[in-house]
Amino acid sequence: MPSFTPDTAADHPDDRPLPATPVSRTPLAAFILAMGILLTAINMRTTTIALPPFMPTIRDDTGLSATATGLLTTLPVLCWATLSLSAPRVARRIGFDWAMILTMILVAAGSILRLLPAIWPIFAGTLVIGVALSLGNVIVPASVKRDFPHKPGPIMSLYGLGMTIGGTLAAAVMMPIHLRTGLSWRATLGLLAIPAIIAAVALLPRLGMPSVRAANAALRRAEHAGTAATRPHLWGDLLAWQISLFFGLQSTIFYGLGTWTPTILTERGMSESTAGLMWAFSQIGSIPASFLVPLLIQRGVPIRRIMAGICVCFSIMIAGMLVLTGAPTVPIAVLMVLFGVAGSSSMACTLMLSVLRSPNTEYAAAMSGMSQAVGYAVAASSPFLFGMLHDLSGSWTLPIVVTLVTVAPIAWAGFGASRERMLGHGSERGPHLVMASPEATGTSRAD
Repeated sequence: MPSFTPDTAADHPDDRPLPATPVSRTPLAAFILAMGILLTAINMRTTTIALPPFMPTIRDDTGLSATATGLLTTLPVLCWATLSLSAPRVARRIGFDWAMILTMILVAAGSILRLLPAIWPIFAGTLVIGVALSLGNVIVPASVKRDFPHKPGPIMSLYGLGMTIGGTLAAAVMMPIHLRTGLSWRATLGLLAIPAIIAAVALLPRLGMPSVRAANAALRRAEHAGTAATRPHLWGDLLAWQISLFFGLQSTIFYGLGTWTPTILTERGMSESTAGLMWAFSQIGSIPASFLVPLLIQRGVPIRRIMAGICVCFSIMIAGMLVLTGAPTVPIAVLMVLFGVAGSSSMACTLMLSVLRSPNTEYAAAMSGMSQAVGYAVAASSPFLFGMLHDLSGSWTLPIVVTLVTVAPIAWAGFGASRERMLGHGSERGPHLVMASPEATGTSRAD
């Protein structure tokens, strides 16, 4: 992708100048933030992905119904859908660094709360974790925009890789720890507070750096002085909707088809253990995709080509599930790898678009909040709708066909978001904001 350089207001007199992003980037501050983002990313999915294998144990121990137990996995997604839009306001009030630390503190608190020997702490702790992740999902891309505006690719690669590795490790090791150590399920899940505390502690040194304090002070001044006219208004922006719908529609495939794939395979004759192994094959595609896609975009690979690859991978996987009426192991494994590639590439593209299409931190935070809110609101209902279509038709053919048709609007939204435009600007000329001086924003570049 061509690199953009800011112009002056005189070059585009019809465009309203946008405020510059307060920069807290010095070498040491940037290094601490990069490591903090990696550690934060590792914690962003562990607490939710580690929970499903414990569902039968939780039901047996507490007597909860299947519906009540299922709410434990739904609560975080509902939080992401309803609270993401509030995250930018929280970040402006307390600063982006404090917001990231608060995210990890809440993850740790929610994990510890679930240790209490009663039913309500299970739900309360999960709710606290959902609130925390709603904040973290939005804050990290905005922090990357603020501190790494010209080379976001490597940092977003770290973030995507950290999320994938954290989720994979949580799925792979938490149940064996429970079975081999004799720890209760509460104590085992409570161990997830430890990496969250480590991530929070790793970010603490940034709070004492003059450049970081100056950047946060500038954001607070902007919050107090800001008006509705100077803040991002994305709900009427076509580009913002294309990014949000791309994320939401691909999430319907990932959550809808992904939730029911093991069930589909077992009904077609595959054993439950083998079906679970097939689902694990999706991680083989997820890990490299989440790491490489941001780097490819940073190195200039057109996003539309990556979008085309995503649509092709989704189409092959879904069509394969439609055509393969049996359950041949090797072809299914290949399809699951493609599924992982498409899903992780989609997430990576959404995160990069939130950064690259935003002229400043305010827009990056608002865009990330909107995409998360719209995306997870759409995705939350997809497993239910997929199952409902199966019940109505009596087979898996109808829901799979509907899923395949969904690739078309994904392509429309993805290719639309790939065009080189900026949020808040109607043209396709790239960013042309007026950059304020460090003195104007109260920002220092040296500690």
